[in-house]
Amino acid sequence: MDKDVAALHGNWDVTSLEVEGAAMASGLFSGSGIIVDGVNFTTVAMGAAYGGTFTVDSSVSPKTLDLKFLEGPHSGMTSLGIYELDGSHWTICLAFAGLDRPKDFVTESGSGHALETLRRRGNGEESSVKEASQSFGTPSSEMTKSERRTDAGQIAADSKEMAKLQGIGRWSRVYGRVRRYHRIF
Repeated sequence: MDKDVAALHGNWDVTSLEVEGAAMASGLFSGSGIIVDGVNFTTVAMGAAYGGTFTVDSSVSPKTLDLKFLEGPHSGMTSLGIYELDGSHWTICLAFAGLDRPKDFVTESGSGHALETLRRRGNGEESSVKEASQSFGTPSSEMTKSERRTDAGQIAADSKEMAKLQGIGRWSRVYGRVRRYHRIF
């Protein structure tokens, strides 16, 4: 296995997210992350589960990352990106599926790019990604009263963020989270 691919192995939690120049509140990507195993990845992002394979090219600067989706809403599509890896911190700038690869680690309104920072989970830490992927698709009717109350509070707290998001594309709620119809990884 390529040493650059091996360096990405593990469970990663999203710690910050910027989409088309707009910084997202942490509540919008809570539980989002990536599990990398060999050249395979599984990701839960904004309430949607994805899976596929990836390739990297470390001979160029910045290093490139190509994600081919084999499962989930973007099955059959590819997202092109760039990345930096510094120990347990991974920075990715990705184009929405089907768009051109970013050249820098920035996003702008209308760019079709998302900038993410991730932190590797340490040994013994449970992965919020795995928990979220296992609970993905749980109908709201099966939620407890406490979960529904918490969810309602999050929806109210996120209303400003939702207003901001409406200016950069079509969005909808998925069990208290936000999902874009274009891939945000």
